[in-house]
Amino acid sequence: MKSPNITGLEFFKKSSEILEKVREITKKTDQYFDALSFVAFASKFVFLLIFSSSISANSLSEEIVFSKIKLKQATVSYTSAMQGCFENVRKIKVSDLDLGKVEVEEAVIAVNYFHYVALNECMKSDYVTFLKAAEYYRKTSNSADIGARDFVLDTWTEELRAEYEFRQLPSQTQNHFLKMEILRAPFDVVSLVIELRGE
Repeated sequence: MKSPNITGLEFFKKSSEILEKVREITKKTDQYFDALSFVAFASKFVFLLIFSSSISANSLSEEIVFSKIKLKQATVSYTSAMQGCFENVRKIKVSDLDLGKVEVEEAVIAVNYFHYVALNECMKSDYVTFLKAAEYYRKTSNSADIGARDFVLDTWTEELRAEYEFRQLPSQTQNHFLKMEILRAPFDVVSLVIELRGE
């Protein structure tokens, strides 16, 4: 049976790259915001609309500014969700899995699948919000795709690929892991797989 690629680190790397692109996109808008003395977010936006002529001189239309604001908001929310759903998660030890006669690579396949199920469920609303904002910005500004769509879709399809691998396991192995509540919430899959494989 083919051993799956554990993409927890790759997930973090790709996510970080996309967030960095978003920060570059919103940098100019942030500079306008930083130049203002208003504290309230709404006041900043109203100010930008009132003085849109000066923004237009810098190739920023009202709608592009708005799309950048939505992208910035979505990014802040997404980053916060990443911390709770991926970075600051529980560590599960091999002893918690009560493996018995379950083979190591079967366990790796199982925890990879449950990792994606838990991660995608935890990130679901933020994926949608982030994807919506990124696509809106892309269409409004006629800019190149920042990769948000492919990243989110890859994460969703990776869960299905992992499910397919999981469904190839013996039924008793599947049932063993399906009964484990500890795998229902996000967990540190990388450290678990390293321990499983004795790396």
